[in-house]
Amino acid sequence: MSKRLVGLFIILTAIGLVIAGMGAVQEWMQTPEQKAEALRIKHAHAAVEAVERERREFESLAKYSATAHCEVEIQRRLKAPSTAKFVSEERRIGIDKPKKTVYITGAVDAQNSFGAMIRNKYACEVERSGGQWVTKVAVLVAR
Repeated sequence: MSKRLVGLFIILTAIGLVIAGMGAVQEWMQTPEQKAEALRIKHAHAAVEAVERERREFESLAKYSATAHCEVEIQRRLKAPSTAKFVSEERRIGIDKPKKTVYITGAVDAQNSFGAMIRNKYACEVERSGGQWVTKVAVLVAR
């Protein structure tokens, strides 16, 4: 049984080497124009991957740090900021990647001036500038 497995492994390895060798022969047989085109395509793929990676990083950053920045700005506008409880189920995040701007809306439960817990709606517009989030708009609508 083990001799069969060794034989199968040798055959599969040989097939893999032949296939890999064919790729090397194809590259060797390319004209300079074909090689230049292949290199251009390779660089284009790398550029697309870099842009996609940057987009994913910005979206991840927007979901967490822009939201945290917005919540700090909204807490500053509350009568009792230490009582704030942001309602994650009502939070909505919109991202404008070209402008590096994030739009956040949601609700926050906090005490009013009489000590009663009330739900307030809020909206923020924050922009990424110089490696930091800058608040363009932060509105708290008390009920």
